[in-house]
Amino acid sequence: MPDITADYDFTLVATQQTLDILRPFLGVDIPAVGPVDLTASLKGNAKQAQFENLSLRFEDSQLSGNGQVDLTGDIPVVTGAFNSTKFDLTTLLPGHDGGRETKTCHQGRGRA
Repeated sequence: MPDITADYDFTLVATQQTLDILRPFLGVDIPAVGPVDLTASLKGNAKQAQFENLSLRFEDSQLSGNGQVDLTGDIPVVTGAFNSTKFDLTTLLPGHDGGRETKTCHQGRGRA
């Protein structure tokens, strides 16, 4: 990852019973998902940030990795390398029904 001029450099550790705390920032309803555990080392400024040692767990899902967020252009760019034994995004969709069939990703690469 390219070197980023850092206005901040810290480790974030967050544990919440739900994702409701994000509603004011996202401006949308978020399905009841929880508990949620997040840990990441963050370094960056208002336009660029990199995260390392990301560990995210919610419901039965787990995600880890490193990456960068770049807001300098017209379109935000998120790049990174992530690993997961199970990551079910359907739990985050409006109208989520816990009875949906889920699929497990064993290994792969993707771009979002």
